[in-house]
Amino acid sequence: MWAPIGERPIAHGHHRFDWLYVTAFASPATGETFWYVSNGVSKEFFAALLETFAREAEADLSRIILLVLDNAGWHSAAHLKIPDGIRLVHLPPYSPDLNPIEQSFAKLKSYLRKHKERTIPDLYDRIGRALDTFELNEFPNYFRNSGYAPT
Repeated sequence: MWAPIGERPIAHGHHRFDWLYVTAFASPATGETFWYVSNGVSKEFFAALLETFAREAEADLSRIILLVLDNAGWHSAAHLKIPDGIRLVHLPPYSPDLNPIEQSFAKLKSYLRKHKERTIPDLYDRIGRALDTFELNEFPNYFRNSGYAPT
């Protein structure tokens, strides 16, 4: 595909896959987790997700929550509305190993690879069952054994 210098090529494409995105917020101290599954991500979606999380986690000026984020494009919109009680801390570029939740995502991906769901509803149900298990078993133990929990 050719395009003028400095311009992205435009091509018609056929998307062969449907996607589900898992977003998780987890507390290293308690293992408390909040999971959200969506069929897409965007800056607008992330702003709405932060608002939902702040409400469900009861974040406000009396309960400040620090969120550690990677540098995904939708995590750092120029005019992102950040709810009261939420503070964003971005990791350095190309450093996913600094975020302890990445280990849990690796376990989730490994679990999902073993089960070949053929439809999005089946995959959504499988993710829900996995997240229930991880929430009850994986996160508190992982964080407490990883050195990320406060002493």
